[in-house]
Amino acid sequence: MFNNKVQMIMGSIICILVIFLGVFSSLHYFGVKEDERQRQLFINHLYFSIDNSIYYIETLMENNNGNESLEYYIRALEKNLLEADASIRYGNMLMDSKLYPSDFFRHASNFLYGVSMTGSVTADVPPMADNNELTEIDLALLNTIKGYLENAKQEMYSEQTKQENPSLTIDELNKIIATHLNNHHSEIYKDAFK
Repeated sequence: MFNNKVQMIMGSIICILVIFLGVFSSLHYFGVKEDERQRQLFINHLYFSIDNSIYYIETLMENNNGNESLEYYIRALEKNLLEADASIRYGNMLMDSKLYPSDFFRHASNFLYGVSMTGSVTADVPPMADNNELTEIDLALLNTIKGYLENAKQEMYSEQTKQENPSLTIDELNKIIATHLNNHHSEIYKDAFK
């Protein structure tokens, strides 16, 4: 009688543990899948913010004929640069705190409306297309920023998907950010005029 009760209690405990482990395993599995989906979505948003920024830099430079207002293209470029900045900031805060933070996109967008620099480089850069025409300084800065963006985009690219590589790891993204998307005002300026 006592043996039968112990076996029944042990059987009940084992059933409860199996159910608990099954529920826990499934929750863990779906959590891991959701984290993976969020990482891929982040990579996609960052990639297309970079791609759109390149597009607007090219469009801005192509329409530099004095006939058309460049203000729309400057605002569109600023919007895409700041979207990329927000992607990295929110990716660092919400997705993975190991993601390398970068101020590159904000520094690059500051050149659009003029910036004063002191320190290792002292310069006053006027707003771009101030007279509805890009100056040689504007073109040099835009080409430099575009070069950084193209290099980052190329490293994010996958021949298999013909766009971003969805399986990039945080370490690989950090390497791309540190290598191509980590310059401040003065470094961008120096690279443009070396």
